[in-house]
Amino acid sequence: MSESIQSVVILGAGVMGQQIAGHCLIHGKDVRIYDVKPPPQLHSRTVEHLSTLTADPVEQKRRRDLLNAATVSSNAEEAACDVDLLIECVPEDIALKRQLLFQFSKLCPEETVVTTNTSAYVPSQMVRVVRQPERFAAMHFFPGSTMAELMGHANTSDQTIQQLCQFLQEIGHETTICRRESQGAIFNAMLMPYMGAAVGIAAKGLASPVEIDHIWKTVTGANEGPFEMMDVVGLDTALAITKHMLERFDDPELTMRSEYIQQYVDRGWLGVKSGRGFYRHDDHAS
Repeated sequence: MSESIQSVVILGAGVMGQQIAGHCLIHGKDVRIYDVKPPPQLHSRTVEHLSTLTADPVEQKRRRDLLNAATVSSNAEEAACDVDLLIECVPEDIALKRQLLFQFSKLCPEETVVTTNTSAYVPSQMVRVVRQPERFAAMHFFPGSTMAELMGHANTSDQTIQQLCQFLQEIGHETTICRRESQGAIFNAMLMPYMGAAVGIAAKGLASPVEIDHIWKTVTGANEGPFEMMDVVGLDTALAITKHMLERFDDPELTMRSEYIQQYVDRGWLGVKSGRGFYRHDDHAS
């Protein structure tokens, strides 16, 4: 394997997986997207967001054409063949993550660097299923952002971290390294209490999600409120994170928040990816 990562397989064709794939594609990487239920092409909002990161209309068209041509596959053997980097980007279900990491770790070349885009877990909770532990780390991306976090485990090699830093730079991302394993890494350790507080306010009937978002944006000047952000992240992901916290801390407040999000998930309202969450996103409806 060369020092520079050129070929990438992304496990999961959801909103985040598609965004990562798009950044890789427009920066010249060979990208394969794997999903058991592959959509026919990237979502229109993903294409528009990534194409307008440049003001050059010629480059915008090149990016749109490139992204619209991107395809995903449900053939694991083909997706894993001869790749430099694997990025697992499936929902926050640790059993599912372990299953796919185990499957693809065996299918990929031994030299492949394996990463997880987890929001809630740490690499040591998954490393036992990976064939080459020293080449495994968490590489967490953010919706609509060109920032990423890297977090290794006790046996992640320095070379792996260096390769991932170089790769992120090559796809136009700024990188922060979390110096040791910690739940939520850096950003989510701050974000989760903020989102949790918002859900708690709504669950208690003090204000609606729309009202909570409005007051937050008006006072802080932020572009998005907590419920708008959760729609992008995915309500299934927000629920999984809340349940994970509930397993660690038997807290009635967490139970209430979990039940509040659960009612949306039970309706199939997962956010942007399904066309509806706390808000409607009709251009993503399936």
